Amino acid sequence: MSTSVGSDLFAVFSILIVGLLVLLLLRHFLPLRSTPAYTLVPIFLALFLPISIILLLPIDLASSLRTEDEATRGVWLPETVILVAWRITYWLTFGLTWFILPLLGEYIDSGYRTPKDRFIYSLRSNGRYQLIVLACGLGGLIYVFLQNGFQGTSVKALVMALAYCWGLIFAIYLMGHGLVAVPRRLYRNANISTRLRKIQSQAPAVYEKLNDSISMLEDLESQLMQLRQRKNGISRDHQEWIEELSDGSSLPESRLVSVTPRTANAAIPAVITDRYLAELSRKVSRARHKRLRFIDTWDRLRREAGDTQAILDASASRRLDFSSPSSSSFERIKILTPYTRYLLHYHVLPPLRIFVAAVLALASTCIIWSELVKYVAPQLSIIRFTIVSHRSHSDGKVHFAGQVMASLWMCYMCTAALASFSDVKVWGNRALVKRNTYGESATCIWG
Repeated sequence: MSTSVGSDLFAVFSILIVGLLVLLLLRHFLPLRSTPAYTLVPIFLALFLPISIILLLPIDLASSLRTEDEATRGVWLPETVILVAWRITYWLTFGLTWFILPLLGEYIDSGYRTPKDRFIYSLRSNGRYQLIVLACGLGGLIYVFLQNGFQGTSVKALVMALAYCWGLIFAIYLMGHGLVAVPRRLYRNANISTRLRKIQSQAPAVYEKLNDSISMLEDLESQLMQLRQRKNGISRDHQEWIEELSDGSSLPESRLVSVTPRTANAAIPAVITDRYLAELSRKVSRARHKRLRFIDTWDRLRREAGDTQAILDASASRRLDFSSPSSSSFERIKILTPYTRYLLHYHVLPPLRIFVAAVLALASTCIIWSELVKYVAPQLSIIRFTIVSHRSHSDGKVHFAGQVMASLWMCYMCTAALASFSDVKVWGNRALVKRNTYGESATCIWG
């Protein structure tokens, strides 16, 4: 009787590697030390569970084979382990998507001071949303009952379809956008002049948004200054609350004083309430993170423009030095001389980008083609051809090489979906910012 000890060790090691990569991705966007555990753990699971399908699906394909020959299975696990893994992934994803992350996002963004008030605000906000979803679901149930009568199987199928319809449509949209955008971006960035013109065309809009975010934050923090100077109609607890909000100010006080006359007529109520301060706190937190977002975007554009211009200017001297102190570590590798750095960025990377773009474009075409012929002519599916071996048999077999190919296909599709997060304009004012992502934005985007 074959044992899965080797497969168990390989699966555990692979899961640890995926978890480490997810943690590094979170570290890029979130300050891990200052982020509370109740925020970090759900966001980690919201990323880790979908990405773990890269491993779980190929292992499931090999584990479904009814054979005692371990060599022909590749990496496999017992059927019970696979079933439990899928159930854990399914129900954790369900709970995170519909309950935990929405509650956590509203909890972070509530603006209230105490955990109790934050939790009550989060329950009320999500209660309204869940009632709207429930009303839409009841409409669907009534339609199903009128068409098919009352049947338990129909109700169960409808509930499952409604629960994942929006998520599947959104995931397909993100992946479809990434399958086109990722190769296209690589191809366009291969031309150095085109890349510089694109950066220069984005700069005015980003700079205008940066100034608008700074002006909005100045108005809100000058309003906080007026509240600090106010002596009547404010309790001791509210005064401490206002002081806490003011302590986080990132603008000099002299600048706030100059802005105060412009906002002197701001609508400040005669009696300060918890609800008013919570709303003001929510606006201030959003404005501060919005300012950090556009500061990061503006600095990145300036760095990319300077580095791209330096690459263009190096064509005459054949020597390339990145003088910008904020250049990436890859661009400032000390083992490269100015001449070899010029060869790398001017002659090696552009054709390499074109080659990678062509390979990824071919992979995107294969994915789309395989989806189109999956039901009409499955034998023409390119993905099936690269995964399933022994195609002469009716059942087919998945060896280790097929598992590797399945993981590569899944990895590319997940990468395409993740790469679309910053391009697709469906998040409103939410965005991922390097080391400064707002907690509510992280729960919404990654949830």
